[in-house]
Amino acid sequence: MPRIIKIHEKPEDNSDITISLGRTKKRVTSDAGLHYKTSASALFLREMVRTVKQASRRHTGKHRFVRNASEASQRVIVKSRIVRHISAKNGLKSLQDHCSYFTRKGVEGIDQNQPKIYNKAGSLDADLLDEWQQKAAGDRHHFRFIVSPENSQNLDLTSYTRDLVAQLESDLGTRLDSLAVNHFNTDTPHAHIIIRGVSEDGKDLVISRDYIANGVRNRAREIANEHLGLRTELEIKNGITREIARQAFTHLDRELKTIATKSPDNAIDLRVASGRGNGCTEFKRVVQLQRLKFLESLQLAGEIKPGVWKLQEDFEKTLRELGMKNDIIKTMHQSLSVGNNQEKQIFDPQHTDRQSITGVVVASGLADELHDKKYLVVSATDNRVYYVPLSQKAETPGREAKPGAIVTVSISGRTEELRVSDQKILELAAANDGIYSREKHRLQVNKYRLPEGVTVEKYLENYHKRLQALERRGVVKRVGENSWSIPADLQIHLQEHGEKHLKVTLESAADLDAQITSTTPTWLDRELAAGRVPCGDFSGSSFNQELNRAKERRIETLLHLGIASKTAQGITLKRDFLEKLNKSLLQKDMKTAPIDKDRER
Repeated sequence: MPRIIKIHEKPEDNSDITISLGRTKKRVTSDAGLHYKTSASALFLREMVRTVKQASRRHTGKHRFVRNASEASQRVIVKSRIVRHISAKNGLKSLQDHCSYFTRKGVEGIDQNQPKIYNKAGSLDADLLDEWQQKAAGDRHHFRFIVSPENSQNLDLTSYTRDLVAQLESDLGTRLDSLAVNHFNTDTPHAHIIIRGVSEDGKDLVISRDYIANGVRNRAREIANEHLGLRTELEIKNGITREIARQAFTHLDRELKTIATKSPDNAIDLRVASGRGNGCTEFKRVVQLQRLKFLESLQLAGEIKPGVWKLQEDFEKTLRELGMKNDIIKTMHQSLSVGNNQEKQIFDPQHTDRQSITGVVVASGLADELHDKKYLVVSATDNRVYYVPLSQKAETPGREAKPGAIVTVSISGRTEELRVSDQKILELAAANDGIYSREKHRLQVNKYRLPEGVTVEKYLENYHKRLQALERRGVVKRVGENSWSIPADLQIHLQEHGEKHLKVTLESAADLDAQITSTTPTWLDRELAAGRVPCGDFSGSSFNQELNRAKERRIETLLHLGIASKTAQGITLKRDFLEKLNKSLLQKDMKTAPIDKDRER
């Protein structure tokens, strides 16, 4: 529509003509004009702030592609972790340890070739990898991802991973310095990705939580769709059906939990609704019923009335523990020889009757690939095989146990001091007749003194978690939904109920075969010196029988060296045989040590 030009004539002065375009506006005074200019400046500033915020969102991934993918999309599991570097030295060690895990034995594919580390440009040799680690060590942090598509056996995993990293670069608005490796040691091949914590302009790379939690996974599903296409109805049904009898927390369990939380009494109503539903809805209802019946067999769910079910409060925790236990059993079976009939146990330091064990390390590895949590499988002298989960301080640095080594696994207590949060809990409880109340604590919190980004609820949640941990250890007692009874002598209770930790002592880095023929002191010699001589029973295949055979052969070696002698009563070891072996070791070291010319003169 063409714009209309209006002409207004003033009767007082025909020469004064005002021309205005479109609707007439009120004439403003000079003061009003100043106010109008200020408003325009404010609008300009608001627009600039909005533009900057949008740009920052583009560089963190916030609000970008966090919606859930369709049911027909390829399923992908994505695990992530942000690793902060305390120092450049700490960052370098963390990266080197993780990259050495990348290329360890046992993760290769069908071709049995060692896994290759690669990026978008190609493969990285040892020199390029070391250069990358040196640069990344100085960053504030780095990101770790494990990407495992459900149908990864049908994918070119390298091409898929490169496409995913390229998409992340597009979403985050910056080039990413990353490396990756493919692993084929599980039922589902997967890729490990490390991304440096800097953007292309050298600043810290910040990725929003919602993008890490949801955006990366949905982008991975989208790219899997591009490579493989959408899943067929048969593939979708088969994927759901496989979860019915799985002893782990599954996608079906997550759906059942969501249904329960939406109900006022946490009930799951799977009765047939009036009217005929579509085939997909009915199939899902039948599968959910079958899953609930399986959970009922595990005493994790119950039918309160026909078609209406209720889950146990701890069903998720129990299922996750079952899944972890099954993974441990699978790991132990893979590390043991076929036909091994030794009893298998998990070495739990919190067990009240747990005693120290000595044995040979059968296998070692990482129980948690993201957090570098290690484990040992130990065949002990009590004819049992133990899965030993290790903490960061379980082993002495530089004396880590490898397969074949002899170790002693013991339990050590730790004296725990009062934390700052414990002191605050004591202070609040003392003012409330020995009871800590979350609601009364809330009234004392000054939200303006909290660190940036920490809300009152998040602050109180940290205290809630601490009290739950103390409750599990029997230090405090819950007396209400958000209140606990706190003993006045909390520090004494902490010492009495201190957490127990594993301690792995490396008895010998050499295996039994190497110790048998050694001319230097060995762990076998210390066993013999302590009076633990071999017994006559050599049946079975446990470490105890192998140890007896090794002791017998070691005695033969000592006889040959003239350190032991045969008598009518049997084999007699000379009292100073260990001293003689140590002298032999000293002489051997002196021969191999470099000669100091000045000292010799």
